[in-house]
Amino acid sequence: MEPAVGMSICKYGAVTGQSCGSIVKTDLKAYGQDACPANTANGVMGACSDTFVLVEGPINSLKSVNGDSGGPVFERSTGSPLGIHSASFDKDATTKAVVFSKLKYMSELGVTLKQ
Repeated sequence: MEPAVGMSICKYGAVTGQSCGSIVKTDLKAYGQDACPANTANGVMGACSDTFVLVEGPINSLKSVNGDSGGPVFERSTGSPLGIHSASFDKDATTKAVVFSKLKYMSELGVTLKQ
């Protein structure tokens, strides 16, 4: 399943447990922004992919703190896996933002998802 804007998702963090929000952007090239970080593989600058997804939710229901990174992100109603939790930040006083990497990029790391 591919992440889509408006999709309701949940994440599970080792510290905060399960919490949920909605996808607002699916084409981030870096944590929380559109700037592409330098890719210097073999000393050559390269383009990066739209690897990350931005999720937002009320700060009292979408939880994330240090120690939650690496946890699973999944579609809320079906439980279908979508990605791996990467980062979070407070967008404002009432909204939490969570960033996750898309599951399809796991193969580039040489890892597989065990169900």
